[in-house]
Order: sequence, then C-alpha cells, then structure tokens
Amino acid sequence: MPQTSTDGVIVAAERLKAHRSFRCAAVSEAESWIASGARGSRWTGRFISLSSSFFFLQLAEEAYLFGNVIAVMPVVGNTVGHVVSEAPPPDPRHDMLWMSVGILIGYFVLSVIMKGLDNLRGNRTAKLEDMVNEIDDLKNRIAVRDRMLSSLEADVRSRDGTIQSRDTTIASERRQRTDAENEVARLMPYERDANDLRPQVGTLRDEIRDKNRKIASLKADITKIQGDLEVAYQRFEIVNQRAAEGKDVERNLKSFIREREVALERTKGQHEEQLETLREKHEEEKESMQQQREQEIEAVRRSANAELDAIIITKNRESVPMRFFKFFIPDVSGIVSPNVPKAHKQSTGSEDDAT
Repeated sequence: MPQTSTDGVIVAAERLKAHRSFRCAAVSEAESWIASGARGSRWTGRFISLSSSFFFLQLAEEAYLFGNVIAVMPVVGNTVGHVVSEAPPPDPRHDMLWMSVGILIGYFVLSVIMKGLDNLRGNRTAKLEDMVNEIDDLKNRIAVRDRMLSSLEADVRSRDGTIQSRDTTIASERRQRTDAENEVARLMPYERDANDLRPQVGTLRDEIRDKNRKIASLKADITKIQGDLEVAYQRFEIVNQRAAEGKDVERNLKSFIREREVALERTKGQHEEQLETLREKHEEEKESMQQQREQEIEAVRRSANAELDAIIITKNRESVPMRFFKFFIPDVSGIVSPNVPKAHKQSTGSEDDAT
C-alpha cells in the first residue's frame, strides 16, 4: 500500500510522542526514587545528573524528530494531490548517534553545573571531615582542660590547706603579739618607777661608797691605836718588871699609864662620839630611806635594807674592840712590887675599875 507524506508526518509525530512519553516516565521514576530514598546520600548528585541527561537526551531526540518533520513538510507541500512512494525507514545508527551526542552534551553540561554548585557550596565531605577532626580536637582539648582543671583543683585544695595553716599561724602570732603588748602595757608603770628610782639608787650607792671610805679610815685609825696600845702594853710590862727597882720608876710608870689611860679615854670618847653621830645619821638615813622604800618596788627596798643592815652590822662589829680596850691593860696591882703600900694598890685598883 503506498504511503503518502501525511502518513510520514504522522509516523514521525507518533514516534516523537513515544520517545517523549518514555523519557518523561524515566525522568519521573528517577525523581521519585531520589525523593523517596536517595536524599542526603552521596549518590544524589549522580542520579540528578542521570535524570538531567535523560532530559537533555529527550530534547535532542525531539530536535531530531522535529528536524525530520520539517524535512518532510516541503515534500507534503509539493505533493499535494499526488501519490508518492513510501518514505524510507529511519536509520537506527543515525538515531544512536544523535542519542549519544545528546547524552554527552547533557552529561557535560550537568558536570559543569554540579562542579559549579560544589565550588559554590564547598566540599561537604571535606567540611564534614574537618568538622569531625575539629570536634576530635575539641574533645582532646576538653580532656586536657579537664585534666588541667583537676590538677588546678588539687593545687587549689593544697593551697587552701596552706592558706588555712598560714591563717592559723598568723592568728597565733597576733594573739602572742597582743599578749606581749598587754604585758608591756602592764609593766610600763613598773618601768617608770624603776626609771624614777635609778637616780636615787645612784646617789645611795655614792653615799654608801663614801661611808665605806670613812669606815676604812676609821679602821686604819683603830689599827694604829691598837698598835700603840700593844707598844704601850709591852712598855708597861717592861716597866712592871723594873717597878721593883724604885718608887720613882713606879710613879713615872703610873703617871705614864694615867696619861695613856686619859689619852685612851679621850680617844675612846672621840670614837664613841663619832660612832654615835654616825649611828644617829644612819638611823635618820635609815628612817628616811625606809619612808622612801615604802613607795618603791619590793626588790629595791629589800636590797637597800640589806645594804643598810650590812653597814650597821659592820660598824657594830668594828665598835666591839673599842669597848674592850681596858681588857688589853693588865691589872697593875698584880704586877707592882710588894714594896708598894696597900693603899696605893687599892687606889690603883679603884682607878682601873673606873677605867
């Protein structure tokens, strides 16, 4: 059966519709698969590129079929009312060529678009790896900081213990300082009294030193007198031995003895007066010192009283030999020769008793 040009156009249109329906079905199926389970995966970009390649392939085939239709249209116009022979069937190799060209063009265009999008958005995998590495670094830093915090807490606890011990030490030192200040405040009046009494103690020491010098000079005088008495006693013994030779010698001896006795009495009286005056002065000084010591510290009063007592005892001891000077002179009545009259002996004895 002969085929007209209108039949060729119809066949081309039907083929175009069939290709379009097939491509639309493939694209819709790919899009539904992507929407259902392939979102967020790394194969999403590849399926999008595949669907886009189908779309561009569809466009290429539509362009091819449209070209065939356009090529047939002049034939239809020239053969109106005429019967034409059947058109030759399309070459499948020609269809495959255009299909491969469309696939290559679509893949190339989609590759360029996806590359641009990747460059705009950045590499998500690399960013994700960087984020994971950053998170690991942060975890390591957090662990290191936790260890540092634990060590710092231990250090803080140890320092707190040290600070507490130092606070305890400082508090004890402050208490000791307060006690010392209170003790100093308590002893300040005594120190003032001691400072006030130091000049008086110095004057008393000077007076005691002067009195000691006087006592030493008196001791020297007493020693000298004792030497004179010993010499006189020796002479008196010699005189007693020679008294038997004559009354003149006896009278001379008696006169000498009387002179010596008078001198001794005079010296004894002088010494007794000096001792009495010294004793009165000491008594007066003792009373004044006792009145002053009642206001002084107990230790100063005791020391002053002890020194005064020592001085008085020393002077009393030194005054003992003066009381017994008469015992150094023997009784003349036993030494005088038997030629002396008894009345003279009695008068001599009475004088000795008076002495």
